[in-house]
Amino acid sequence: MEPNNQFFTPTPPVQPGHPYFDPEGYKEKLSVRKVGNAVGLPLCMVNVGSFVLQTVIIVAMMMVAGFSNTQAMLADSDVLYLINAVINLVIFTVPFVITASACKHRLGDLILFGKTSRTKSLAVVMLGMGVCIISNIGTAMFSSIINAIFHVLPSANMPDYNYNIGSFILVVLCIGILPALLEEFAFRGVVLGILRTKLGDGASIIISAAFFGLVHGNFQQVPFAFGVGLVLGYATVYTGSMLPAILIHAINNTVSVVLDYATSTMSPMVQAAVTYLYFAVMLLIGICGFIILVKTDVAPFRLSAERTENGKRDVKWLLTSPAVIIYITMCLVMSVAALFIA
Repeated sequence: MEPNNQFFTPTPPVQPGHPYFDPEGYKEKLSVRKVGNAVGLPLCMVNVGSFVLQTVIIVAMMMVAGFSNTQAMLADSDVLYLINAVINLVIFTVPFVITASACKHRLGDLILFGKTSRTKSLAVVMLGMGVCIISNIGTAMFSSIINAIFHVLPSANMPDYNYNIGSFILVVLCIGILPALLEEFAFRGVVLGILRTKLGDGASIIISAAFFGLVHGNFQQVPFAFGVGLVLGYATVYTGSMLPAILIHAINNTVSVVLDYATSTMSPMVQAAVTYLYFAVMLLIGICGFIILVKTDVAPFRLSAERTENGKRDVKWLLTSPAVIIYITMCLVMSVAALFIA
């Protein structure tokens, strides 16, 4: 009787030089790691570039206007929103364009603006508004847990608004419109597009949403940004266009600014009532969007199964790419630090 050799067959290692080396597997691993580095590197540059540009701008202001005048300008929220807008304009475009070009990815292939059904696009936008509210609720609950554990309140990244018409227009542009364009270009354009060259749609949407959540640099915003990132990624993949994602992002941010301005002179009780009413209306809109989707499409949430034969393996290789590890580490350090910075 011949011995059963199936238990003695060695597993082919991935490193060169071994007699059982698998050249095709190793080549695929390098290819996936290359994709990981292609999305991780510009994300690292976002974190570093934000700090560097902020420092450069403040130093330049001091050299031109002097220390005391610079302090006075930085106390004005309008100036800070303008500085933040300039920084975002650079960090969410330049690193991603350079990296995509260096990795031989055409922006035209990554930035999707294909034609799709208006009904489906409207339904996805409506669904997205409901998901934004659910994510807001999740963020509030998570923030309460964080605050109870660490006995700290979430720090404000920006000061209160200047409540006049000029400042209102500025804030709508800097918070409502510009981030929707820039962040969607970076995350639902370049990052999601590059991930989809190696991973299935589902994995690409989840990973890009996780990276989007981490980029905010504090644990309080992660649930909201991750939840919204999921629906923004889905909207882009499902419709073949970034336009619905941009609309969801812009509407959510702009309505938040409008509500802040509109309720600024109201009592806390009236503010709470307006907020709950807004949440209820948006949830209803989201439910209507979901109903329209399932009625106009037999399987609206069925994503492409392409490139998922070795999905778990490829995801592991991508997440252990050097640039991705560095990016995640940087974001976690920033998030931990944000817990203790008032």
